[in-house]
Amino acid sequence: MLGIKELKERIKTTETTVECPVKRCKVNVKKMNRGDQKRLDSYLDKGKTSEARDVFRDYFCKEHGIYITPTTFIYENYRDNLLWYDGGDKVLFDNMMQVKRVKYQLYHDNSEDALSWNVFRFLERTKLLHRFLEGLHNSLVKSPEVIYWSYSQSQQKVRNELEKARAEFWESPQRSSEPDLVVKSDDVLFFIEAKLRALNKIDFNKNHTAEDRAERVRRYSKGDYFLNQPVENIMDAGYYQLMRFWLIGALMADNENLNFYLLNLVRKNEEKDIELEFGKYIKQNEKREFMRVTWEDIYKYISTTGLLGEEKDKMLGYFRNKTIGYNGKGELQKAFSIP
Repeated sequence: MLGIKELKERIKTTETTVECPVKRCKVNVKKMNRGDQKRLDSYLDKGKTSEARDVFRDYFCKEHGIYITPTTFIYENYRDNLLWYDGGDKVLFDNMMQVKRVKYQLYHDNSEDALSWNVFRFLERTKLLHRFLEGLHNSLVKSPEVIYWSYSQSQQKVRNELEKARAEFWESPQRSSEPDLVVKSDDVLFFIEAKLRALNKIDFNKNHTAEDRAERVRRYSKGDYFLNQPVENIMDAGYYQLMRFWLIGALMADNENLNFYLLNLVRKNEEKDIELEFGKYIKQNEKREFMRVTWEDIYKYISTTGLLGEEKDKMLGYFRNKTIGYNGKGELQKAFSIP
């Protein structure tokens, strides 16, 4: 896995080429444009890794097994982006991949999906997750089950209750809302929407027709009793994605008589006002709450636990070494505000 220790502080790009970001590597590859990257992602999403390497060989560094773009890199094998992929972790991850709809992001160095797996699988396997969640809302989290991208470990498929809640809003299985993580305990349901580089605000109208907008308004207005403002207002404000997770999670929790928390996981210096901004559109009470949490909060929690050993060191080192790629000046950027 490549990070700050392994990568050049600055990379050079020209009109036609970009250099490999790994230290001491002298390889230069063809400069990839956005259209090329989308085509590569399409190959990777379908698992056509051998075909991708042949078609996109001009963008590939053979020595380090990465496709290179002007701002980041993409692993040839997503396993190189994962901290935990052996034994039971491999079985769980491979089963999860059978239901995960969008897979290509796992190959990207700046992938929110890979980051989520690395962090939350660690918290799960070390039995630290329930204590972290309890610290957020000061109540017990008993017998938590982590559901990665809709895959239920207990049911060994997409969780029934999640499917039922999505169907209430007429979401098709092929285009349904897929929370990054769901944690279900005896009394509480958590939806976790993880962000790394991407922001929460999405301009729905930019990429959808007026007919698309009207159809979504009709569909999600069914849950307006969980909202303070009409669906169309929330969509126009840019919070279409968060709204969907709020509605589906709140309905799922209601159906199971659980308290519900939608956790928005962001970096420390990003979207500091998201609780206020999104919170004004939704109905919160003692049973439902929207919360901003940072990746740095998790790092601090792990570092202060009494856990000892290689796994903890590996996890904390991952946080410190993590990058989000290169900026427009070719300068390497740290992912997290960690000393």
